[in-house]
Amino acid sequence: MIPAFGMRIEATGRMLEGANDLYQISQNAASHTNADVTNALTKFGERGNGAMVDLGASVALKLWKGTIFATPLAYIGATPYADTTGGLTPATLGTANTSEMRLRGGVFTELGFGYAHEIMETGLIVGGNLKGIVGKVGFNRIRITQTDPGNGSFGDFDTNTKTSIQPGVDLGLLWDMRETFDGLPLRPRIGVVGRNLNNPKFKYPAQAVTAGERDKLSMQGQVRAGVALSPFKFWHLTADLDMTENLTLIDGYKTRYASTCPCGPDSRRTSRTRTPGSPSPPVRG
Repeated sequence: MIPAFGMRIEATGRMLEGANDLYQISQNAASHTNADVTNALTKFGERGNGAMVDLGASVALKLWKGTIFATPLAYIGATPYADTTGGLTPATLGTANTSEMRLRGGVFTELGFGYAHEIMETGLIVGGNLKGIVGKVGFNRIRITQTDPGNGSFGDFDTNTKTSIQPGVDLGLLWDMRETFDGLPLRPRIGVVGRNLNNPKFKYPAQAVTAGERDKLSMQGQVRAGVALSPFKFWHLTADLDMTENLTLIDGYKTRYASTCPCGPDSRRTSRTRTPGSPSPPVRG
């Protein structure tokens, strides 16, 4: 049995700072000015602002030439909606300003079977996963002038939920070049993997649709490529990169990740960079 776990937390822009300022102004109006309100709304509502939390784990069991696996995943995104038309004074901010943070997210459980096979001893290995995905999609609106944004708001994304089930397909290709060219130094390997290539979509709760959201959240297909070298049997150098720009649960924001690893006996992944893409819709359709 092979367990694994991962987590990523990311914030863009000054949304969280602006949200905290708005809440503090609404609670202590006498200590603030109209300029403070304007400044806080500007920070809160900047385009591309948002925050994301991703969690994932996996348990796999080898079965002959295949693998049975269970993978729970959670994705949460927060996007600000700033009200710049009403309640623009400290005294009226808490009652008349409707600025809100929209929480979108889902908890997904993948149950599936994976299989890989080498093509005629060429070093080319082709594999894939067939899986069923149970998706519980959540949505909530947090009135930022009335709710403390630092009081665990992210955990409220599942106030309204809808559960649905979809199939998923992953495909991968690995080329161990030394198996093709005998004696090749450093044993180079090249791999490409595509996840959720059939673009499974899960229903949003009715409250999200009423608020103007699309009716489905998409686990869009993603493609990632990597290369590995082995100077020694106990020392490996790896690098991988997203080949696709990945839509997120933050309005107008894409991500693309790259990573490297000098994987020796006591090493771990040492660098990870993010390259934002151009503005895009969230993963909602």
